[in-house]
Amino acid sequence: VLDYLVQNDEKQRASDYIKKLAGVYRYLLNMGEYKIVRLADEMNFVRLYVDLIKERFIDGLEVMVDVPNAYMDKYIIPCGIQTLVENATKHNVVNAKSPLCIRIYVDEKEGKIVVENNLQLRVNAQSTGVGLNNINKQYQDIAGKEIDVLPSESSFLVKLPLIQAVKNTTDIGAFEENAV
Repeated sequence: VLDYLVQNDEKQRASDYIKKLAGVYRYLLNMGEYKIVRLADEMNFVRLYVDLIKERFIDGLEVMVDVPNAYMDKYIIPCGIQTLVENATKHNVVNAKSPLCIRIYVDEKEGKIVVENNLQLRVNAQSTGVGLNNINKQYQDIAGKEIDVLPSESSFLVKLPLIQAVKNTTDIGAFEENAV
């Protein structure tokens, strides 16, 4: 994507892309050592990640986020939501004729964050389940909880538990989005 922007002399878009890419890498490098992060930090990271992949899919990807501010101080595993967004784009057709719609919202009744997408599987898409298994293992180790994976004929839905409190604050990462 970046090469395309540079080759087509789209300087401002290339510059914006580089800044977002730097933010994504900074998050990955900084948060990799932490067990949990604030949901607010994860959502900032997801926003940057979605902006990056929208450059690739342009009109074929719709991401709707409805996460009330009241939940932003809860905790989640680093890159959990991003992994689910990445999996959705990896396993489904994404184009302007058949947009992939991803919704990220809170199931307030269960206290979980939900990532849901319409199902339009690629012909050769085969999932090993490694990403989901890794997320589930992290939740089991950290919070003693499991994720919910709820596929249907028309959608794929995953619920991640929001972690209320932590025992050891050294396990918590903090992400400063504007530090480049």
